[in-house]
Amino acid sequence: MVKLIVPRNEAMERIEDQILQLKDKFRVKPSSNLQFDKQLISFYHWHEYTYEMLRRLFSNDEIAENFHSNPFPKMISRMNLSEKRKALEGYARVEYESLRLTLEKMDLYPESQPTLQISTRTNAINIVERLATRFHLFASQLANRQRDREPFSISDEYDLQDLFHALLRLFFDDVRSEEYTPSYAAKSSKIDFILKQQQIAVELKITGPRLRGKEVANQLIIDTDRYRSHPDCQMLMCFVYDPDHLIKNPVGLENDLSRSVDNIDVQVLVSPK
Repeated sequence: MVKLIVPRNEAMERIEDQILQLKDKFRVKPSSNLQFDKQLISFYHWHEYTYEMLRRLFSNDEIAENFHSNPFPKMISRMNLSEKRKALEGYARVEYESLRLTLEKMDLYPESQPTLQISTRTNAINIVERLATRFHLFASQLANRQRDREPFSISDEYDLQDLFHALLRLFFDDVRSEEYTPSYAAKSSKIDFILKQQQIAVELKITGPRLRGKEVANQLIIDTDRYRSHPDCQMLMCFVYDPDHLIKNPVGLENDLSRSVDNIDVQVLVSPK
């Protein structure tokens, strides 16, 4: 069953806003191929954003995939200007009707209920903080197994992501992994995890010979600039796992990088210290 994972009013407002933006893109008819190309690029960006938005409003991708299923006009580059305009307007009309129909059916989609004990961002922050600060105890226990069993080792960032993901799932119902941020400096970047209901992004780092204090700081500064444009990120929590104590001043790193940047709060946690 498809469910809303945001309040119904918020979902309706966001869809209505996309409909208004779509109408605005076709108020003026392009009078040259250059103007049409600009309109086409603008429409493509609108389409991709709307598709991703629908994925994040509902509990599965059914609504987004229905919106995305309309095939784009083929051979549009070989058409004359009049044919191009007609083809694009027809394509946009189908997407408009898809969004309008989704709005009409909004009362049919129940709202998901967040897990009660972590419904507030403050509680969620406390949980992520505790997982990060005690993670080394957890990892050390896995490395010392009984009956001469092979230890569970953490050798790189992928191992760290898998284990931390499993821990997050103990407390949060909606943990989204490897979310792409919008384009930044002509590149898009992946966020390790998004706690959708709490609007928290979680980024993980593990230190090593090539990733010490200075390199970690540089990466986190770039990450913050990227993630502040993510629509579901009001807070970025960065956990730097430093099992070999390669960061000489972990508290200084935390203090220097934990701050508010534009519309998001950033918290950096280094552990163990």
